[in-house]
Formats: sequence, C-alpha cells, structure tokens
Amino acid sequence: MTSESYKSLTDLDIEGRRVMVRLDLDVPFAKDGSITDDARIRAALPTLRHAIDQGARIIIAAHRGNPGGECVPALSMAPVGERLAELLEQEIVLPEDCVGDGPRFLVSSLREGQVVLLENMEFHPGERSCEDSFSRQLAALADVYINDALKASVNRHASTAGAPLHIRQRGIGFLLQRELENLRKLVAQPLRPNIAVMGGNRVQDKIEALTALLPKLDAILIGGGVAATFLAARELEVGASEVEPRFVAAASRLLSEARKKGVEVILPADHMVVSPRSKTPEVINAGVLPADGMICDIGPATLSLFARTIAGAHTVFWYGPMGMCEQPQFAAGTEETARLVAHSGAFVVIGGAAAVEALTGSGLHPFVSHITSGDGATLKWLQGSSLPGLDAVKRL
Repeated sequence: MTSESYKSLTDLDIEGRRVMVRLDLDVPFAKDGSITDDARIRAALPTLRHAIDQGARIIIAAHRGNPGGECVPALSMAPVGERLAELLEQEIVLPEDCVGDGPRFLVSSLREGQVVLLENMEFHPGERSCEDSFSRQLAALADVYINDALKASVNRHASTAGAPLHIRQRGIGFLLQRELENLRKLVAQPLRPNIAVMGGNRVQDKIEALTALLPKLDAILIGGGVAATFLAARELEVGASEVEPRFVAAASRLLSEARKKGVEVILPADHMVVSPRSKTPEVINAGVLPADGMICDIGPATLSLFARTIAGAHTVFWYGPMGMCEQPQFAAGTEETARLVAHSGAFVVIGGAAAVEALTGSGLHPFVSHITSGDGATLKWLQGSSLPGLDAVKRL
C-alpha cells in the first residue's frame, strides 16, 4: 500500500490541537542503563519538530521491552524522555502512567509546542489485547493521531490499531511516509536489474517476501541461517546447521518458480564452518560439510559470486546478516556484503538489525538510499499483508 493511501502530517490542521504521535522508541540499553543506540529517537525528530513548529500540543505514545502488561520500573520511558529532551532542546513531561487522571491533567495543561511522553504503553494489559476501553482512554487524550512507527504497525495493539479508530483526524508522520515511499520503489517498477539479498533466520518470512517480490526480481542472493533450508531443498548436505524442516518444501517451490521466471538464485558456494574436531573455522565447499560441521558465515567464493551480481544491480533489497556476525570471526561475510551494496551505486534498501548494524558500524550508511526501521513489518508489507497499524490510519 502506498503512502498516498494515508494523509500526511502536512495534510492535517494541527495548530493548537492535541496530537498523539505513535513512535518506535524501543531503543537498546547497556547494563548500566545508558542508551547504546539512539537512532530510533533521532528518526522521530523531523515529525516532532514539525509538530512543535506548527504549535501542536504533542502526546507521544511508545513502549519499551516486553513488560507483560505489568509496571516494570526498569522499562520506564524516563531515560528515553531524557534523551529526547536533549535532542529537542526542550522539556519533555513524563506522567507516571499513560492513561488516567495524571496524563489527562498534564495534557490539558500543555501549551502550544509542548510535549508529553506517556509512560510505557505495555505496562497495561489492554495494550496488547487492544482492549476497547483502554483504546478509548488513549484516544480521549488527542484530537489528531499520527502513526510514525512501521515496526509497531504490525501489531493489533491499542496504541496502534485501537485508539486511532476513535480519533477522526489521523495520518502518518514523516518517517513512516518515507518508509512507504522507499519500500514502494521495490515493488512498483523497480529499476532493473533488481536483486534481493536475504540472510538471517526465520525462513518463513523470507520465503513469503521473496515469493511476493519474485515477478519483479532478476536475482536472489541467499546467505545466513536461511541458507541451510534452501540448501536442504536442493538436497545438499548442511551438516549440523539448523534447517527448518517445515519450510523445505516451500523453499523448493520458490526455487522452482524462480527458475521458471528466469530469476537467478545464488546459494552459498562455500562456507565458514566449525565443528567439534576443528579448533579454527574452515572454508568448506557447499554440499560436502561433515556431519558435525555448522555453517557460521559465507565463504570467499560466495562473496565473489555476490560481488558480481551486486555490482550490476540497479535496485538492491538486503535483509538479514550473512552469518553469525555478532562473533568477530564470522562477521566478514556480512561486513563485505555491506561494503558491496553500499558502493554499488544502486537504489538500496536495507533492513534487519544485524545487517543495519554492520552497515552503520562500518560508516557506510550515508551510501545507501534507505535503512528501514520496520524489521518484520517491512517483510509483511512487501508480502502485501495487512498491517493493523496502517489499516487504522487509512484515508477516510
């Protein structure tokens, strides 16, 4: 679904109005309680600054972690609010709850351009169950609702799919608008050759996304954990690597469909492998792994194949790492793939936390067109699946 299906923030009259903005502020923290990566907070700034400049009275709805519907002080939004206040260079008001007398009073007291950050949505069981009474309490705080969180849109939660249905004026923020515009370029007449590079785990989501994209693709490059299932579909030995047996047949069907449509599929030609009997990782050709060998990264021959295809691409969608890149000895495949796509000169969209981290950690992020923050929601959108948080803010 395109961004034209929704009203943009600039389509709505927000001056002086109470504007609820749903953001993804679930940022990573170190053990000492400090934020280790504030990218998600920074991504929200254009929408918030516009609302501030327009004189809106802003109510931010967000969550942290998975508190299971209970108040968990360690997952308070307070440190996020402190960082947001630093970036916006203004005070952020944080009530002790997200609904009830406290938030109502603070919201009613807001002046134009002021911001309230509600406490963690998921402290309430009504958030995940999309309870109507909780949704209505949230909705009562606002005159306008703005969704600016693709990742959260995959959930039928009160703050994403319930509350906006009770707020007549609703639309999307600048981050979500940019997400949808860039994702649309992958499915609506993409520049050819158009390739997908798939890694990571959770093979079902990857197969479904690739199946949907297949008519517009020229090549598929597969690495990471999902490669084992595809290799098994070709009846190649994968040793002790984890295969998802339920999806071997689906992987086989995708390979067959790709062949019929003339879409090249490049599976790993070699791997970095570890086994109990080897003290150091070994490069082993695909299909001849020892029974106790585990695939941990793609090998140099595979990278050469990838390099040739990526260099000729005009559109690249890369999602997920090429191996166990959290371990330095198995990071080369993912890091080199990041370098290849960043310097390809193609229109590039990258998603999946590990792939994005490899890109940004190498300082390559300025060279790509778009880094999607949607995680699994990105794959769902590309599949054509309904996202409750987007359905709730469609144009009336």
